[in-house]
Amino acid sequence: MLKARAALAALLMAGTAVVALQPTAQAATCGVGEDSAYGQIQKNSAGVGYPVTLHGTTVRLYSGRTNSRAYAKIDRDLRSDEILSIDRSNTRFTTYWPSDGAVRAGGWTYCEQRYQGLGGPTRTPTVDGYQHAVRVCLRRAGVLVCHDVWYADQNG
Repeated sequence: MLKARAALAALLMAGTAVVALQPTAQAATCGVGEDSAYGQIQKNSAGVGYPVTLHGTTVRLYSGRTNSRAYAKIDRDLRSDEILSIDRSNTRFTTYWPSDGAVRAGGWTYCEQRYQGLGGPTRTPTVDGYQHAVRVCLRRAGVLVCHDVWYADQNG
């Protein structure tokens, strides 16, 4: 389920994460297909990036090696009160690490995975990450926490 999160009722800054309460949303597309191979996005030369800890859970970001499709992943099943999501900018960027402010100015949509009780690792459906900034989020008990570091793959 992909939804726009451009207007948020309240924002609180907490370290490297943005805590967002009651996002508003509009539908868009989600699950754009798969890539033949994915790589885990790591920290950049400034030491910021991925993985990130949200609500005490390590969340990883993956991007396709040939077509830049991206998804968020945790190494366990979601709890019944959790939603894992990946945000995708509406604006295209020609840099790998656009600023949070630049992405916010253009707005974004998101794709989420809800609890299914299947056990094992959980990942979101894919989004097109080619020159569109993506970041990971985890909602627990209604409280949404998102990383404030965005990654825009340039290898489309």
